[in-house]
Amino acid sequence: MKCLMKNLIILFALLFLSLVFLGRTIYRSYTEDPKVHKQEEVNLNQDKGNKNFEILEVSSEKKKQMEESLGYEIAEVKHIRFLDKDDYTKEEVNNREDYTIENISEVKNVLEFSGRDLYQSMCKNEKEEDTEIKIGEKILKNDYMVDLPMDPKIISNSLGFDVEKKIKIDLDLDIKVEGKTFASLSLFPEINHYDFGIHKNGRGVSKGTAKKVVGAYLIVRK
Repeated sequence: MKCLMKNLIILFALLFLSLVFLGRTIYRSYTEDPKVHKQEEVNLNQDKGNKNFEILEVSSEKKKQMEESLGYEIAEVKHIRFLDKDDYTKEEVNNREDYTIENISEVKNVLEFSGRDLYQSMCKNEKEEDTEIKIGEKILKNDYMVDLPMDPKIISNSLGFDVEKKIKIDLDLDIKVEGKTFASLSLFPEINHYDFGIHKNGRGVSKGTAKKVVGAYLIVRK
């Protein structure tokens, strides 16, 4: 009888230890797994943060409007939109003439057809498959125009962006060129356009313009 009781006590002890170990294992799995998922989410966000543009599809209606403006058919078009973080900080400037920027007007998302860059890429594409077009590194620039000798920082502080900023992108895209042995591509900047007046001592003395590059359209001619 004593032997039986002893065996039962040992059995219950082993069962209790097994349950404790299993409980700790389950608890550890529930507490550690979320840490792994959280780290993956952070890495994904970091990858996204390192990218300064995204590629958007263009609607058929928008494509047709662009064909009418350009005067030729488009085989492929990609909308490149910059991921602007609006992190401009006003800078101190020596404004001896006490110029102020007034009467600012803004027109957003204007397609700039003038001054376009044209690329021709040789490719073997007899089966009408997508082919990789490597344009490589391209620099697009904000700009401004005034007829007075003034520090551009005065304009930047008033408009809220650096009017001399250069934006660098690296374009390697898979584009369909419909079986041709070469592809003609054009890169058209997309800008926000600004008109403004330049005042001194409360009186308008001149006018100026500026542009902020917010994206671009990469167009393959049919």
